[in-house]
Amino acid sequence: MGSIGAGLASRLFIRPRTLGSLGAAYYRAGDKVKALEYTQKALEVCRQAGDQEGVKTYAGNIQHIQELPANWNTKCRTERGLPTSTQLAMNW
Repeated sequence: MGSIGAGLASRLFIRPRTLGSLGAAYYRAGDKVKALEYTQKALEVCRQAGDQEGVKTYAGNIQHIQELPANWNTKCRTERGLPTSTQLAMNW
């Protein structure tokens, strides 16, 4: 595959999944704003590429993130006796 094909493959396959992975990482870290930012970018790339499966996946992820209370991650971690992301950052 030539460089044009490789660039297209990157745009259609790698980029949205990378953006989605970053969104998932921020979600797990408890940062709703960044999680939404990167997941919305992944959704937009999928829309532009006509990737209906990606659109469905990332739209569902966005809906899930938006429905979470602002302090969801801190509350879950505290209930399990785990340090919050803020506590982890302070000790790093």
